[in-house]
Amino acid sequence: TASAGVVVIGNSDLTIKSVTAAEVEDIFLGKMTKLTDGTPITVIEHQDGDSVKDEFYDKVVGKSPSQLKAYWAKIVFTGEGVPPKEYAGDKAVKDRVAITPGAIGYVSDGSVDKSVKVLFETK
Repeated sequence: TASAGVVVIGNSDLTIKSVTAAEVEDIFLGKMTKLTDGTPITVIEHQDGDSVKDEFYDKVVGKSPSQLKAYWAKIVFTGEGVPPKEYAGDKAVKDRVAITPGAIGYVSDGSVDKSVKVLFETK
């Protein structure tokens, strides 16, 4: 099957219109916890094994599932942070982003609707 694009989505109340690829990487690796306007970010994550998660981290963050696991294990071990809460599938992620202030997540581009805003599109 041809892979669809993955888009980074945000809560529709966010004041920002977009994020850069570098910001996306920092947000999903827990290095950026506030948006440029000071809004605290709540990251909404896919469950391990979701193909959209593998594609997102491969294309945007440049980490394989095993590299991502090792990354978070180190962050948790050193007390620098905790991985984001995980949800099963695009619909759950999108619904959670839509109702959570400051939320940012990612879904397949075909899952986007007016309940969220698109902040970044993978090529």
